[in-house]
Amino acid sequence: MNWFGRKAAQGAARPQLSRVYGSWSAPAPLSWEAQVREGYLANAIVQRSVRLVAEAAASAPLEASDPALLALVAGPSGGQGLVETLALHLLLHGNGYVQILTDGAGAPAELFALRPERVTVEADARGWPVAYRYKAGGSAAVLPAEDGAGRVAVVHVKALHPLDDHYGAGCLGAAAGAIAAHNAAARWNAALLENAARPSGALVHDPGDKGMPLSAEQVERLREELAESFSGARMRGGRCCWRVG
Repeated sequence: MNWFGRKAAQGAARPQLSRVYGSWSAPAPLSWEAQVREGYLANAIVQRSVRLVAEAAASAPLEASDPALLALVAGPSGGQGLVETLALHLLLHGNGYVQILTDGAGAPAELFALRPERVTVEADARGWPVAYRYKAGGSAAVLPAEDGAGRVAVVHVKALHPLDDHYGAGCLGAAAGAIAAHNAAARWNAALLENAARPSGALVHDPGDKGMPLSAEQVERLREELAESFSGARMRGGRCCWRVG
């Protein structure tokens, strides 16, 4: 059975797509790897949410007319579940790539999920993908979209992106600002707990035996000077105390 045969629409019957030069990149200033480390690996809420969806997708019942095809999809990919890995790539990156590895007879033998940030779409003159460039470890390999017999060799699944014909839109980039604020708040709270929730500064005025209290203008001026010099993120968790008298 030809599971991954050539599509019917070919050549001039297809509409022209816009060409894409370069690969998908995460919004500045963080690279894709930095966004994954900050937004997924270092954030328990994001990691748990993504894993719930990916694990639910992997546990969904599958049906196929051919048991061999069902075994391929339900099997592992590099030691990880294929469906779960693909769901995670779609959620975070917006793109999922599956390479179809064949046996000596040309029949599909394994499905391998490619790291999406390593893949670049190569298009023909009309903008349709004809190959995928995969970069890893300083080397690059060009994977044809179809083999010599017209069968699909790389499956590209992508999340909806209204402005791009070749790459999907992931959720991690859109959530980067909210994740950064959440992580910063967590670090701030941790610093306060380490300091026993004590304030960063205190202004104490003791007129002493002379009985000469400061005027309201003097107290306000001291408060402004302390606020300018000893407040802000750089002083979180620290201690300072000014005694005037």
